[in-house]
Amino acid sequence: IFITESLLALALGKCVVLADEEEMLLPHKLAELIEREAVDTAQFTPSRLQMCMGNDAFCKAAAKLSSTILVGEPLTPHLVSLWRGATRAKLYNMYGPTEAAVYVSGVEASGEEGRVTIGKPLQNCRVYVLDGERRRVMPTARGELYLAGVCLASGYVGRPDLTAAAFVDDPFFPGRRMYRSGDCGR
Repeated sequence: IFITESLLALALGKCVVLADEEEMLLPHKLAELIEREAVDTAQFTPSRLQMCMGNDAFCKAAAKLSSTILVGEPLTPHLVSLWRGATRAKLYNMYGPTEAAVYVSGVEASGEEGRVTIGKPLQNCRVYVLDGERRRVMPTARGELYLAGVCLASGYVGRPDLTAAAFVDDPFFPGRRMYRSGDCGR
C-alpha cells in the first residue's frame, strides 16, 4: 500500500501528506490537516472513513477533496450515501490483496441501486469468479475470486507450503499462475 499511497503520487508529480498518529485517530485533527495542506486526494479504509463521517469538521474538509480512494475492506452503500451527502468528491472503491499488488480492480462508487461493486480489472490484471473445481461460474452466480496477471506476487517468502496452496495454475493462460483470494463474488 506504501507504493500506491506515496510512490505513485510522487510519480504523478503530487505532494504526499502523511497524517500523524493523533490525526489518524481524531477526525477533527485530520480535517485540520486536510485544510492546512490543501489535500486534493485522500485514501482510507472504509471503516476509517465511516469513523470520520460523524465529525462535522471532517465533513467540511472532505467537501474540498476532489477524490477519495477506499481500499482494504468492503464498502457499504450506506457509507457511499453518507459520502454523497457530504461532498461531490469522486469516491473510488478499489479491490485487491497484497498478494496481487493491492489494487486489482476498481470503480467510481455511485451506490446506485443500493449496491457497491469492486469494478472491473485494472490493466494487465485478470479477475475470475470460479466454482470449487476452478471453472467459471455463470453470470450472476456466486464463486471464489481468483486473481491473475502481471500484478501477481511470486509467492510467500520462505513459505513454499503457503505459496503452493494459494498460487495455483491458471487454466485460462497455460504456464501462468493465479492467486486464490478466498473472497467470494458474483
